[in-house]
Amino acid sequence: MRCTTTTHTTFTTATTTTTPGFLKPDVVFFGDSVPRHRVERCYGAVKASDGLLCIGSSLAVHSAFRFVRAAAEENIPICILNVGKTRAEEGMIQQQQQQQQPPPKTKATTP
Repeated sequence: MRCTTTTHTTFTTATTTTTPGFLKPDVVFFGDSVPRHRVERCYGAVKASDGLLCIGSSLAVHSAFRFVRAAAEENIPICILNVGKTRAEEGMIQQQQQQQQPPPKTKATTP
C-alpha cells in the first residue's frame, strides 16, 4: 500500500491511495467509544481475576471506571496507584471496605 501525505494547515495526516479517509491505529482515543466486544472481554477478565490493579488513572472517564466498579460489585480486591484521589475513592471503595469488615462481636445474653 502506498501512502501519500495531505496537509491541513499545520496538521499533517497520512492517507492511502487504496482506502479513502484517514489511517487510524487500533486504539481508542479520548472521547471515542470503546468497541463493545472489547468491553465484554474486559468485564470477563475482571470477573476471572483475583484482584484489580489500577495504575495512573484518575478514573474520571467511564471507560476505566466501569471496570473498577465491576470489581467492587464482585468484592474483588482493588489496588489503586495514582497521584491524587480518584473517582473510585469518592465513596465506592470506602463502601466496599465497610462491607468486607466483620460485624462487631456481641455478647450473648441469657434470659
